[in-house]
Amino acid sequence: MLVEEAGLQVLLPGHGPMLAEPAAVLDFYLAHRAERLEEVLAAIAAGDRTLAEIVQRVYAAVDPGLWPFAQWSVRAQLEYLAGRGVLPAGFTW
Repeated sequence: MLVEEAGLQVLLPGHGPMLAEPAAVLDFYLAHRAERLEEVLAAIAAGDRTLAEIVQRVYAAVDPGLWPFAQWSVRAQLEYLAGRGVLPAGFTW
């Protein structure tokens, strides 16, 4: 992984504390993003068609007050999936 090659020892996020063990932190975030992508695809397979429907299903355990922000994340995920040609034919959001 590039983290080891670069010799990174900490991550300095835009907010929150300094994070030690950058490889483990980045592996966690990559796995979390992959899991969210799978959840978005599962929501679509279950019949959700709007950003609001997908967010309600995928982020059900998250405070609904944060759902408007989650819509931005889902929009980016849909654009990513569309760019890879993995959304169902004719799917629009």
